[in-house]
Amino acid sequence: LKIFEEAGNKRTAAIVRQNIGAIYVFMDHDSQAIEYLIPSLEFFQENDDQPKALYVLSNLGGLKAKQGDYSEAMDYYDEGLKIAEEISDRQNTALILTMIGEVHQKMGNYSQALAYIARGLTILEAIGDKMGLSHALIAKAQVYQKQGKYSQAITNAEKGLNLAQQTGGIVESRDAAKVLYN
Repeated sequence: LKIFEEAGNKRTAAIVRQNIGAIYVFMDHDSQAIEYLIPSLEFFQENDDQPKALYVLSNLGGLKAKQGDYSEAMDYYDEGLKIAEEISDRQNTALILTMIGEVHQKMGNYSQALAYIARGLTILEAIGDKMGLSHALIAKAQVYQKQGKYSQAITNAEKGLNLAQQTGGIVESRDAAKVLYN
């Protein structure tokens, strides 16, 4: 990062900053993640790099959702969804719709959660994104589990687990197992 900054390569420095921030998100080091993600988001927005801004917005939304700040998570996701739709990025549109559904699930808005996840699933099926389908099916299973609709939860979790195993989705396999064995 320091090398790119010293060389004046601001775009590459912002990309490195974004990647470091994403690693900190993964490691649950939230304050460090924000320190790296916000400056990279500002750079990408100032330079109209929508695909990169979308990636950072998604990370920030996930971070805020994990922290329980659902309002701010929704703000980041809404902004990311607008960009994904503007640039016709169907995969990220579907991913963000699913993540918005997950936030609604955490807030107890189950019908809204299912509606957003269903929108994401429709796109994921159309583009054939098995990993995304796995994630969305498991998110749907989690909503059904919260609603006490266990047979629907199991059906969706099994489908999601099958796709996760096909694609090597470790996180998705873990999440499906949580639904199936809780």
